Amino acid sequence: MIQRSYAGRRILGVMSAALVGACSSAGGGHDMAGTDASAPVDGATKEGCVPKTCNSVGASCDSISDGCGHTLSCGTCAPPATCGGGGTANVCGPCTTNDGGASSSVTFAIDLTKGPTRVFNPPSTPVAVSPYVYGVNSFAAWEETTKWGMLRWGGDAMTDWNWTNNFSNAGSDFCFWQGNEGGMTTLAGTIATGTPSVPADQKLGAASLVTVPILDFVSSGAFTNNVWSGSTPPCPGMPTCTTGNPNGTAMNVGSLPFASTDPSSAAFVANSATKGTALCTATTGTCAVDTAGPVYQDEFVNYMKVNYGSGAPVFFMLDNEPNYWPSTHPEVYASTGTPGCGTSGVVSFDDIVTRNTTYATAIKNTWPDAKVFGPVVAQDGILYAGNYSDPNLPTPFSQYYLAHMATASASAGHALIDSFDTHYYTNGSMNGGGAAPTAAQCLQAPRLFWDPNFTDYTAAQVGLIDFGYHNTLIDSIYPRKMIPRMLEWIATAYASDIALAPGYSISEYDMGCETQIEGGVAEADLLGVFGREGLFGATMWPLKTVVASSVLANYPVAAFDLYRNYDGKGGEVGDTTVSATTSDMPDTSVYAFTSSTHSDEVDVVAINKLSTPTSATITIAHAPSLTTANLYHLVDGTIAVTAVSAPPSIGCCGTSCTLSYVMPATSATTIVLQ
Repeated sequence: MIQRSYAGRRILGVMSAALVGACSSAGGGHDMAGTDASAPVDGATKEGCVPKTCNSVGASCDSISDGCGHTLSCGTCAPPATCGGGGTANVCGPCTTNDGGASSSVTFAIDLTKGPTRVFNPPSTPVAVSPYVYGVNSFAAWEETTKWGMLRWGGDAMTDWNWTNNFSNAGSDFCFWQGNEGGMTTLAGTIATGTPSVPADQKLGAASLVTVPILDFVSSGAFTNNVWSGSTPPCPGMPTCTTGNPNGTAMNVGSLPFASTDPSSAAFVANSATKGTALCTATTGTCAVDTAGPVYQDEFVNYMKVNYGSGAPVFFMLDNEPNYWPSTHPEVYASTGTPGCGTSGVVSFDDIVTRNTTYATAIKNTWPDAKVFGPVVAQDGILYAGNYSDPNLPTPFSQYYLAHMATASASAGHALIDSFDTHYYTNGSMNGGGAAPTAAQCLQAPRLFWDPNFTDYTAAQVGLIDFGYHNTLIDSIYPRKMIPRMLEWIATAYASDIALAPGYSISEYDMGCETQIEGGVAEADLLGVFGREGLFGATMWPLKTVVASSVLANYPVAAFDLYRNYDGKGGEVGDTTVSATTSDMPDTSVYAFTSSTHSDEVDVVAINKLSTPTSATITIAHAPSLTTANLYHLVDGTIAVTAVSAPPSIGCCGTSCTLSYVMPATSATTIVLQ
């Protein structure tokens, strides 16, 4: 079990130097405000004890103990003096700074009473951060101490997943391999008893996002297609193509009989949204799940409800990347072409809408409180679904989908989808040609998710970064500002009944540079964006090795600890986001948080994207009394968040505090203030 740590004020930042007083003023004196400084305020003294007085100890402000078990009120200070401002506790004095004469090149301004500077519908007051934005796909959850907000079981293999016997099919990702997933043949094995698993998530307090297949067929447990390297035949194969580009891992080397061309194929069984009879939760007894026959997804949802409904949340995702079904899953979806040489087909707007409506309805009827994510389209599927000639164009698919789901939800009397979900990768090179993104591009990639003024790259270059190409429709959403744009589309579609409107989530994303510090800094930046802009959930999908020889080898995965495990003991930043701005947005970022359960906590995330150390001044308005700081940072050369050995000091005047700090080059730091 992970222990939660709220050990004081936390501030995240990318820095390393001294903290500064918020204001400098002269003055002295104090205002006793009618209080007798020589008398205790809470009762008689203990027998035989001689009590101290404010005058006897030289105290002129705040409260002190009289040494006999009582408290003395020693008054308040007349502005501009503050209590302890001259460096002596309980004595009025002028505010002093602790900047050591340092000058700053950037200013971070934080106000704990104001809402975050959100692009779409900015709130006037602080708002909660969804814990589900701190998520990864389950294979990347390498460290249990990290307070993962949500872990996802998804991807191409889950489209054919049969929950009754735990068989799945890899599709064109790996020669249509078919067999048993981890977790053996137990019900929902790969997510119920595998490593990791839903029970393990719940012990950690993390939500589980599991996939509900919505195509007409899933894998049969009676048919194994073993095509691993070394098997006969092996994968990858060696396709000979008259058209298309040869792809050995997409070849049907085992001659698997496809259900898309032969519905009676022994390799697959029928998949339906509803069973229509009693929903069973075991493989034996008078009500037994049929592990060899048709599969029913409402029975799966009921199984999850009965077994895991009382723990951390279990969310349901409507399949995976439907816009790619003809190419990734020609075994169960109609397509033309030859596997290994390229398959293609059409996935219409209405096909996705109909399937989502049918399966979301079945889920809600079975478990009304369950949250449903859809449509899980990827990249240009956000605009086109899987049909570049759909009759509903040029209306973008996402707008069409949201409008129809809003209508269906209104008819049902409740929301059918709780999170409008897409995949959004920004790891393509703006120069094209399949090259990896540059370090500079990775650092700026978070701006594609929110910045309405991000025109540093042309529309054509952005098209290469995310969709791989561009055209008139794609250029119509330039600049991308993906999160506020999707939130605006949601609000428009559900304008007649906003209470039914879903949130927005991104269940797969990657910005590149995973083996470079730039990738880690970009991820730290993006996690702050997610909280500030009001995203409901997000799960990163690393494209590079996460762990090598039991050691973390991925900077972006390490970056999560800045928010959810900065001290290696589960220390996490606050759950409420507040106003935080920077004087140099392209090269730095800052995010600030408070805690709903610890009113004396403040958390700030600061990012330095420059390749040189950068001096910053952080001002915090309406702050509690802050006196100490501890720092933890992510810097080049160490793929882990580590403690900074020489924390800075802090100076406050009244409710305003100022910190001065030199941010290390290309780094991210958590500063914990108490």
